[in-house]
Amino acid sequence: MSPRCCICFLTDEKYLLPTLLAAMQARRHTSANVADVAVFFVHGGAVPDRFRSYFADVSVEFIAVERRCTGAMPIHAARLFLDEILDARYSEILYLDADVQVTASLNELAGAVAPDGKFLAAPDPFVICRDWTSAQAQGLRRYYEGIGLAQEQLQNYFNSGVIRASRIVWREIAIAARKLINARGEPFRFADQDALNLVAAGCCMPLSYRWNYPAFFRGFMPPDTIEPRIEHFMSDPRPWFGPFRPWGWRAYTPYVDLVAKHPELAPLMRASLFTHARYALQQEYKGWTERRAWGRPAVLARIAEMEKRAFL
Repeated sequence: MSPRCCICFLTDEKYLLPTLLAAMQARRHTSANVADVAVFFVHGGAVPDRFRSYFADVSVEFIAVERRCTGAMPIHAARLFLDEILDARYSEILYLDADVQVTASLNELAGAVAPDGKFLAAPDPFVICRDWTSAQAQGLRRYYEGIGLAQEQLQNYFNSGVIRASRIVWREIAIAARKLINARGEPFRFADQDALNLVAAGCCMPLSYRWNYPAFFRGFMPPDTIEPRIEHFMSDPRPWFGPFRPWGWRAYTPYVDLVAKHPELAPLMRASLFTHARYALQQEYKGWTERRAWGRPAVLARIAEMEKRAFL
């Protein structure tokens, strides 16, 4: 019997390298009878045959999707069209951003069943610092309140990089988010993630951070506190640009190894010398400031309490 769940990635040429690695890892860490893995390549023209072969070689389905089929929205917002582009045989969806690495089995998450009308996603890191007095936290609160997210909604604000939902639930949420985006006119600061939270925060059952582990946690989180199964590199620099802190060579090497097999993908890893130096300095500074702010006992205790309340 074919799996009812599909692990879905969305990509374009810019993110082809990290998507290939993430999809390979998802396939390796998911039993074939639990879920299939598919990559939807959003494009505005012809798709080179070699792109298809990359994924065929690792038993991942590659589906080319014309940009017009996703409302010409940015690539990350194409997930709002998953119900329309996913094969009808799948009734369950596990969506993963391209900038993740899968480090352990996804069987439990792919096979999870949320209560009726609910879906699963991990809290955004902002939930942890939502009441901090720093200028950045206060600015974010003002922004969220300005778009209509009340305080109680901010406590449930979820990150959209990993989402486990039934197809029926996701269809309803995605359509509502698309309508909100179109009605608003001007972009949200956090794109469709803000729209999704505005229409569906009350339907979200929280996942443990092990299923959507912010990479910067490694800079302050005591070892073995949370064992990531999916690590999410949420902002630049990403690990394919270099062995920067806090991930170092551990997360960079898989991309190097992949490019060794497909040298034509090497340009997707390159950054200018200036950009590389800026990233290195940025990560050193961020690491120092984040350890001071996020490594405090009260913050670690809040994360531990959130973990206890996780549905999975």
